[in-house]
Amino acid sequence: MKDILRSTRTRLTALRDEDAVTLAHWFSDSEFLRMYDGAIARPLGEAKLKEKIASWRDSREEIMFAQRPLDGESLIGFGGLDGINWRNRVGWLALAIAPDLWGRGYGGELLAMVLGHAFDELDLHRVQLTVFDYNERAIALYRSQGLQQDGLFREAIYRDGGRHDMLLMSILQQEWRSAQ
Repeated sequence: MKDILRSTRTRLTALRDEDAVTLAHWFSDSEFLRMYDGAIARPLGEAKLKEKIASWRDSREEIMFAQRPLDGESLIGFGGLDGINWRNRVGWLALAIAPDLWGRGYGGELLAMVLGHAFDELDLHRVQLTVFDYNERAIALYRSQGLQQDGLFREAIYRDGGRHDMLLMSILQQEWRSAQ
């Protein structure tokens, strides 16, 4: 049987309260914040992040994982699905990698594991996400794993005195299966 919680270098685990310490460092990095969310970039402390971890743990509409090395407990990234609409079998993808590990292929491993979980375990029909046009590395990653651009929210993001588009991308279960 296929191990849906492991890749060649990393594995998915539950997020733990003690991960809030590491996450607080990430959520204090302005570049991380501006790639992760369209909201105003503001640091999140350990207490707020512990609340977020608890809400993910207790939610039926959100499934969030920690990404860790096969042989260790350090936090490489986190990702999963939120806003899951079980009736329509659609979920929103969320991914984040430690800023000091960007560009090392961990995002691809995390994305593949989360999509595998979404389609093989949860039997979702569609996984979707939004990404900002200036996040070229993420867009290339999503396209490399079969996600397609469905639409565009024109000039939806305001950063550094300028407007940026937000792309809507998705992948359907049958598209993902045919690429495997």
